[in-house]
Amino acid sequence: MEGLRPVHSIGADTREWLVSAKDAPALAEAGIPLCGVSLARPGFRFVRHGWDRAQLLMALTPGGDCLVDGALRALDPGEGYLTPPGASHAYHCRPGGEWLVAWAMLDPAAFVLAPAGPAVVAGDARALHDAILNLHREGVGAAEPALQRQWGDLVAALVRRLLAPARSDARLGRLWEEVDADLARPWTLADLARLAGLGGEQLRRLSLRQLGASPMQHLARLRMRRAASLLAAGGRTVAEVAAAVGYDNAFAFSTAFRRHHRVPPSRLLPG
Repeated sequence: MEGLRPVHSIGADTREWLVSAKDAPALAEAGIPLCGVSLARPGFRFVRHGWDRAQLLMALTPGGDCLVDGALRALDPGEGYLTPPGASHAYHCRPGGEWLVAWAMLDPAAFVLAPAGPAVVAGDARALHDAILNLHREGVGAAEPALQRQWGDLVAALVRRLLAPARSDARLGRLWEEVDADLARPWTLADLARLAGLGGEQLRRLSLRQLGASPMQHLARLRMRRAASLLAAGGRTVAEVAAAVGYDNAFAFSTAFRRHHRVPPSRLLPG
């Protein structure tokens, strides 16, 4: 890596699909300034010292190396390279090949990162790869705010899942599966905590760490995503969709929907 001198080289033959937080409000709110998919080719190499951001770079194919504990090692499919802020790190595509990676820059204020130095983490990046590409396609195509919001929320959720300890996923996973199946119910924080088998404050801390949102904020996300799907499918009025996702008042629902999706619910009705 050129003696660990600072290097920022994408390479002339590398292809990249990038999404900036300024074009996707959901990324800005989640603390992801930039994310992308890179089909890296020779010349793709980075060496950073004292960088004020963190990054998660996930490999989907073989073909690249990263610096861990002072030595280069292969970063293979199913592995990621997590670099905390301020830590020297390096990675590159090997000569003569190519390397497909999905990655996200992270605002340290929005993410709790355990390692003090660069570390290899395990995780399947295929869903993150697909979500970033779909967010990019929407941005350069129709740029429908509601769909950009949903793809951006999905990218942020997948990044957090890759960063979260695997042992904790099951507790929240079971909770949100049950909640998502009954979004019309007037859920309270006490209801959610009881269903998860946790105290209210414990659930709040776990939810903030894994989802980047409080339990009630995540409940609102689920309701807004379901509402967008129901509206787009047609056959229901705005008031009927509001009731289906737990709102007694159609005006309150419309206000929440516009705040989340940046468009009124009527915008998604077919025809």
